[in-house]
Amino acid sequence: MAKAPTGKKKGAASAGGGKKAGGGGVRALSLVIAIILVVLFFDSVIVLAAGMIPTGVAYLVDRRPQRYAARTVAWMNLAGCLVVVLDLWDGGGSIDRAIELLLDPVNWVIMFGSAGFGWVIYFTLPPIVSGYLALSQEMRLKDLAKKQKSLEKEWGEEVRKSAPLDRLEALEAEIAAAQSRGGPAHAATGGATGGAGAGADGGEGADRPEADAAPEPEEDLSDTPAGRPLTGRGGAG
Repeated sequence: MAKAPTGKKKGAASAGGGKKAGGGGVRALSLVIAIILVVLFFDSVIVLAAGMIPTGVAYLVDRRPQRYAARTVAWMNLAGCLVVVLDLWDGGGSIDRAIELLLDPVNWVIMFGSAGFGWVIYFTLPPIVSGYLALSQEMRLKDLAKKQKSLEKEWGEEVRKSAPLDRLEALEAEIAAAQSRGGPAHAATGGATGGAGAGADGGEGADRPEADAAPEPEEDLSDTPAGRPLTGRGGAG
């Protein structure tokens, strides 16, 4: 019996070791691919490393686990850097050409300006979206209020509370439960405990007057819109 947990622990340990080994293999492969890309496109890497500085700053500033600010700035910053990288590739793609592009202030404005536009999106778009959602919800509430008013005119103010049909079904369920136990109908509502008290106290509840054991009259729902279609239901009798 003591060997089974040991086998499970060994299996879990081997599975965890396999996952770690797989993760390490992916990282090693990614590192190899990154080194190859740096060697083959060193001029582009120089431009990207200089132009993506705002993304690094955003990553350090953004402390949220989701990194929404860093993601927004990174994509916009990358879009601006690609403009300069495409210009680099059109010129032949060399380290001298990359340095020449980095010495042009216009390219810095393009790369850093796109990152700044990412910050603008991050700070302005969420309030706009939240305002739109709040407005749409308010309009929906007004529409529901109008529908509620029309229902009140047609069915009465009871539609704002519990519907008569729901109260009728609850009353029928209480009566049926009390009848199945053989006690009075109002015992299900917790009103009188004569039948239960008689069994527990050795017959003391048997001397109580019959008026105490009489069931409470059922609520008359015949004049309500929900009561008319339910006449003749077996549970109510």
